Amino acid sequence: MRSAASSVTPTARTSAHDLFGRVRDVLGGSDELTRIEQGGSDVVSLRRFLVERLRATVFDRSEIEAIARILVRIDAHQCETVSAQIEKCAAQFAALRTVADAIGAAQPDDLAHTVTTSLCGPLGYRKAMFSVVNGSSWSPASVSMQPDLAPMFADLVSAVDGHGIELRDAPREAELVRKRRPYVLDRVDTYRYTYRPLIDLSRPSGYLAVPIVVGGRARGIIHVDRHEEGLTDSDMHMVGALAAVCTLSSERADLRGSLRARRTDMETRIAQLARALRELDASSVGFASAADEQNGQVGRESGPVSRAGPPAELTHREWEVLELLAAGETNSSISHALCISDGTVKSHVQRIFRKIHVSTRAEAAAFVARRRSRPRNADGR
Repeated sequence: MRSAASSVTPTARTSAHDLFGRVRDVLGGSDELTRIEQGGSDVVSLRRFLVERLRATVFDRSEIEAIARILVRIDAHQCETVSAQIEKCAAQFAALRTVADAIGAAQPDDLAHTVTTSLCGPLGYRKAMFSVVNGSSWSPASVSMQPDLAPMFADLVSAVDGHGIELRDAPREAELVRKRRPYVLDRVDTYRYTYRPLIDLSRPSGYLAVPIVVGGRARGIIHVDRHEEGLTDSDMHMVGALAAVCTLSSERADLRGSLRARRTDMETRIAQLARALRELDASSVGFASAADEQNGQVGRESGPVSRAGPPAELTHREWEVLELLAAGETNSSISHALCISDGTVKSHVQRIFRKIHVSTRAEAAAFVARRRSRPRNADGR
């Protein structure tokens, strides 16, 4: 695809420094011209300066022609700059989906490195830093940069080691964490209310800082710069979109961690329940055996418990009461379980004791245990 910048003539490919030099050759030096150049070599301000001079000053024909040629070059320079910015933004937006997929697939421990390498790779920023916010401090965790800058910023790489920095020592970052809003600084403001040790090591021409907000709190900060150039609102939107992806990734990681913890807790509870059921089953058998042994001992010492003959048949409801009674349930719990009154339960217990020839609950439990150890009738008794 033929880019818009390719339509600019070779004479238009002029740097801002060359344009200021041409104006100085035609008009000579002036305080206002120096001020514009020292303020960042803004060609828009330079164009305004030339137009005002043409309106306010009488020039000869050759001077007017020279100024007109400079204005044409300035306009061409602006077209070239805008075209380059459009191409850069288009390339960034095209790479943003790939970067978002990479960040979404990154493990929590790899998120910081993935973000910074993506910003300095497909998205084309010159330097990028990822920091973690923890309470009243923030910790630079990862820094990346373009390969040609690496030899010049080895000290910056060494300084980003994850150590904590108090937010009170970095007012800009403290405000970002408190308000959860991004900010862009130009070259002039870079050293105002910022954390000077890192600024001195990074030496940017302005930078952008964007918070990563999770659960209503700033959990991280992304810093980017273009080193020799400033940043624009489009950069804020681009890095802001990337921060939103980081937010989703962090929230997803938190959710996965919560679900894993819940699953572990549930598995532990199920295992405890299964163990309790096994212990309950084992205790029932032991109780029945103890009851049998006790009844046998009583029989040896004092003869048969009862000589009244075989036990009478129990009704279905009486069997329900007896089963619960043998399991250790109280009269109150039996009444709730069977939806009958306490008085009815007492009546059932008395009739059951008479029918099976026992006088205590322990003897009744032993009776049930013995019946369980024998094959059951067709009706389950």
